[in-house]
Amino acid sequence: MKQEKRHKLQLFYEILCAIEEGTIQNQGARPTLAQHVSRLSYDKMMNHFDELEGRGMIYRDRGLITITSKGREFTKQYTDLVKELVCRRYAMEQQWRFAKDPLIIAMWMVLAVSLTIIFVSINKQQNASSDVRIRLSIQ
Repeated sequence: MKQEKRHKLQLFYEILCAIEEGTIQNQGARPTLAQHVSRLSYDKMMNHFDELEGRGMIYRDRGLITITSKGREFTKQYTDLVKELVCRRYAMEQQWRFAKDPLIIAMWMVLAVSLTIIFVSINKQQNASSDVRIRLSIQ
């Protein structure tokens, strides 16, 4: 089964969460834990570690990795952003379901037909009165 391609920020989030989990259990996380959780090859994971360390999100010391306050802040902001996006998506889906509801569609159709009938009858009345004026002017 082919895995969906992940964005770099998502990979950072998964790596940082694995490190944070390992840090809570021990004094630091081992690189293999982050590798297993993030499902990355060792080379790619080490490249991400270098970048995360360069950004000040992790700290490596004697084979153990620790998440910094900047890394924790990133995971918190990422989590909040994902929650917001999920809530907005849910709201949009609810609006779409509401718009696709057969009862709502039927009500809109009745309203459209009623407005069309009213519009046609108004036009007929206006045309009839203009016909009367035209007949009177001809006679």
